Amino acid sequence: MDDVVFRALSDPTRRRILDLLRERPRTTGELTEQFEQSRFGVMKHLGVLEEAQLITVRREGRRRFNHLNAVPLREIYERWLGRYQEFWSTSLLRLRDSLGSAAEQHTEHPMSSFHSFEINQQIDFDASPEAVWNALTSDIHNWWAYRVGDTADAKVSLDARLDGVFEERWGDGDGVIWGRVVDVRRGKRLRLKGSLGMSGAGSNDYMYELEAIGDNKTRLTLTHHAIGYKDAETAQNYEKGWQGLFAHLTAWLADGTVAEPMLAGKE
Repeated sequence: MDDVVFRALSDPTRRRILDLLRERPRTTGELTEQFEQSRFGVMKHLGVLEEAQLITVRREGRRRFNHLNAVPLREIYERWLGRYQEFWSTSLLRLRDSLGSAAEQHTEHPMSSFHSFEINQQIDFDASPEAVWNALTSDIHNWWAYRVGDTADAKVSLDARLDGVFEERWGDGDGVIWGRVVDVRRGKRLRLKGSLGMSGAGSNDYMYELEAIGDNKTRLTLTHHAIGYKDAETAQNYEKGWQGLFAHLTAWLADGTVAEPMLAGKE
């Protein structure tokens, strides 16, 4: 799969398409307007990107909306670059922070405003749909790394039944509801609505769809719609968060590696 992704990234037009989709989802017509080539030419590039799973496509009537799927990029980074760059990136970031001026320390952040966004991601697992479904639901405590409660005994669980609760509890009746199940097709689809760790006023609608794509192989498609009073970086933070969670899910399915819990919003 790495060869397919590298080939897709080798062309400057395709890299420019990914840059545009990083800003927001775009229709094929909107993308065509950005290039001095025919719609057919742009569609050929989109076909290569879709084959590499770097984009996902959602159709509304006759319009085709193209979404960035950053999961393969994250996997390549972690496999080929992350281990070699971790030392230097950490060191340089510490150097940058140590050189920060007093003025930067007192810079005011812009007030949060009303934002909405949509995230579409896709990832393939070397596991059956049943195994992936069980990991998404009954095994969620083992790979869902984020916690709202800063406590060691926080327990995450998901009741994958209609109106079932995706929750985190940390004793004495305290806890938080991450979402409620509003649509369930066992082994195929799970849709939830709720805060998903978002503080303040806001709402999230997120759905997992499972598809068998071969012998003991499953494709998971995530669609996440959100709306609320947050700053403009919220979508990027959630997208990065999903990528990290799917990396933990992959590790859990592969060899039972349990994710190290972290406080939501913290690296």
